[in-house]
Amino acid sequence: MRLIVADTGPINYLIQIGHVDLLFRLARKTVISPSVQAELLHDAAPTDVRAWATQPPAWVEIRRAAREQLTEAKEISATDQEVIVLAKEVNAPLLLMDDQRARRYARAFGVVTFGTLGLLEAAAASLHFLQQWKSFVGHRSSSRTS
Repeated sequence: MRLIVADTGPINYLIQIGHVDLLFRLARKTVISPSVQAELLHDAAPTDVRAWATQPPAWVEIRRAAREQLTEAKEISATDQEVIVLAKEVNAPLLLMDDQRARRYARAFGVVTFGTLGLLEAAAASLHFLQQWKSFVGHRSSSRTS
């Protein structure tokens, strides 16, 4: 089963633009830490984000990283540290994270990262490719039936 780990930012923004389903399309399971869920439930979070975090979809798993493995990188938040360690623990092929400093740290820790904008660009490119492919296949099949 494919899975990814996601930080607060990408989930927050994808919910707000109505495309959180891209996470399910990318991988059948998205793992978040309890601290990510807590940030999504914060009073300052938008209502739709809090509603989503209150009852995440079945394809979202909330999992705690082993505390003894958390790093002591003071320049990034505890939540960022936790999702980096969690991604390493579950051997996730990808960590969705927007904070540039945390992403550099994750890469140094051997974790592949992708941001929200990169995900949206990849999804748009994929959609464009699929539309071109359908057009090509449709054109080829209609020329064979003529």
